[in-house]
Amino acid sequence: MTSVSLIQLLATDYLSFGDHIVATDSPVWLYYFTAAFALAVLEIFIPGFVLLPLGLAVALTGVSALFTSMLEIHLVVLVLSTIAVFWLSKKYVHTGKREKGTATNVDDLIGKVAVVEEEISDAKNTGYVRLYGTSWRAVSVYDDCIPVGSKVFIEKVSGNKLVVSTT
Repeated sequence: MTSVSLIQLLATDYLSFGDHIVATDSPVWLYYFTAAFALAVLEIFIPGFVLLPLGLAVALTGVSALFTSMLEIHLVVLVLSTIAVFWLSKKYVHTGKREKGTATNVDDLIGKVAVVEEEISDAKNTGYVRLYGTSWRAVSVYDDCIPVGSKVFIEKVSGNKLVVSTT
């Protein structure tokens, strides 16, 4: 086997795999690999984990273009490889989406114990509790007065108010 430079390879439309030479009618495979590389690079700048799997599917289509120049086969390979790559990436790659029911932000306050820093009185429309160094507007779940210094259990979050009950 002789050593072939990339320029010679593009000029002759032949690829060499060990002792096997694969003829290509045109360098369409090169377009697929260039597009696949461009999609992989764009994935760095555009978040969402969409372009990298699409680039992999285009690269697989490029491999098929090494063996046939029929556009119909390229399209079938592109569609099937896109479906397969996205299915596999959804199944095996963690994309950072949180599971339903995972508490975040203020929802994480539910179930915690806070200290009353201003008397909670629904009749007077007053009341603040302190939790983790932050003061929160609070209302009583049972419409009762809760004195300063009491410990309260956070039942739920309603808008920007905590709904609390005595512990």
